[in-house]
Amino acid sequence: MIAAAGIGLSYILVNILLQGGLNQLLGAVKKMQIVVHMSLVNVSMPGNASIFFRYLLKIVAFDLIPTDGAYDAIFGFEES
Repeated sequence: MIAAAGIGLSYILVNILLQGGLNQLLGAVKKMQIVVHMSLVNVSMPGNASIFFRYLLKIVAFDLIPTDGAYDAIFGFEES
């Protein structure tokens, strides 16, 4: 009985800790999306800022791994 209560309590604590970390991660992604959308405003920017926003856009859009070649090989897409 005591062991089951201990296991249940540890499960709840681990769940709370993991959920808190996930909330922070999702909050960070939401904030990065806001920063990326600020680059859409028509203001002149230096070159290094536009490069920074280009890389940040890849991170926010979850486009870090190129999948075009894999999709072409699997599905047999051809350019038209």
